[in-house]
Amino acid sequence: MLATLITILILSGGASGGPLYDFGDMKKLVKTYVEDDQRKDAALDVIKEFKARAKAENKQLKSMVKQLDVALDDLVAADEDLLALGEGVLGNTRTYYQDLLDLRFQLKDQFTREEWNAAYARDSEQLE
Repeated sequence: MLATLITILILSGGASGGPLYDFGDMKKLVKTYVEDDQRKDAALDVIKEFKARAKAENKQLKSMVKQLDVALDDLVAADEDLLALGEGVLGNTRTYYQDLLDLRFQLKDQFTREEWNAAYARDSEQLE
């Protein structure tokens, strides 16, 4: 049982809140490569949403880990309770990663193809 819960936490990213994004770097890329001010502002708003979503996920995951610690300290905790906590972590993690994917597409929508290639592609000719 404990091995299952540890596996769930490892697969969900633990308490790290998922992938680490350098929001400062994202902002620099937007400010450097997006030429239109309206699209630039929209892209910066998406980055704010990225940041807020990552912060909320990290807070929620830390709370769930605390709940799991309490449940594991109670040696008579029902297996079902522990599994429910683990499933909650996995469900939240799936939603979080889907949100990040959606936000990445929203961010990309604020770039022209040329701007995106200049900002993110190692070899922009490969993406043409």
